[in-house]
Amino acid sequence: MSAIEGKSGVLLSHISMMIAITGILWALADKLLFVEVLFGFHLVAYLFLALLCIRCQMQFDTAEVERFREPVEGDATSGRAGLFRKGKLSELFFKEALFRFVLKCLYGLTGLLFATIAFSLFYDDVTALISGLAI
Repeated sequence: MSAIEGKSGVLLSHISMMIAITGILWALADKLLFVEVLFGFHLVAYLFLALLCIRCQMQFDTAEVERFREPVEGDATSGRAGLFRKGKLSELFFKEALFRFVLKCLYGLTGLLFATIAFSLFYDDVTALISGLAI
């Protein structure tokens, strides 16, 4: 659990930097409405991934586990310790799945941001080249 929380902290640092970069690029993107919309999409997507990383770092205690269900007599896993173990295990599986989802989305989103930046940088050159070929 600690490893996942630590790794999600590292992802959150990367996401925070990407939010800052995307915000600056969005403010400077004055060429095309399409590029502004793409930077806005990136900004919202990175903010969503940041929320998921923060969820990966959330902790819960035994009082929260007790709310899952009341203990049943005769069930060895229904006591407080059993409930806590079940809750921790399900939380671990959930955090791991959430972390892997964020990691995959982050790879794709960062690659897409790279393509968006390249498109916005070379848009004038490409349109000039296409205009020159058309003449």
